[in-house]
Amino acid sequence: MITGRMPGARVTSLPVPLQRSREALATVVAGATVLLLVLSIFPLLQGPDFVPHLTLINPTAYQVNIDITGAGEKGWLDLGTVPREREVALQGVVDQGRDWTFRFTSGGVYAGEMTLSRADLEREHWRVNVPAGITVPLQEAGLPASAS
Repeated sequence: MITGRMPGARVTSLPVPLQRSREALATVVAGATVLLLVLSIFPLLQGPDFVPHLTLINPTAYQVNIDITGAGEKGWLDLGTVPREREVALQGVVDQGRDWTFRFTSGGVYAGEMTLSRADLEREHWRVNVPAGITVPLQEAGLPASAS
């Protein structure tokens, strides 16, 4: 029985086993897949665009609640309340896209809607006048003028 090395025998290292090459390739493929997945999901994680400012002008004798939505949207964004005969300047309003629809209510009474294009809003320097015509449905509903 022979134990140990034989005199004059030369020990040579074996080439890197094929298994290690496959593991390295699988690691690179997995890393590339994760990177592609992150890059494809990233645009979905970005928030909405904003317009820097929007001024709401209420010339009526009613306190008016204003909501907005974009073309084809299903939800409304509450902009808040504008006191009678006042204006409110808002900062960082969510961009509604090409067309903006404004909904007006007061005291829980629907007073009407108005749609403006983005071009109209830009031309008016993002200043929106509450239409005087909203007072008609409010008066018809018996709603008294708001206190000043």
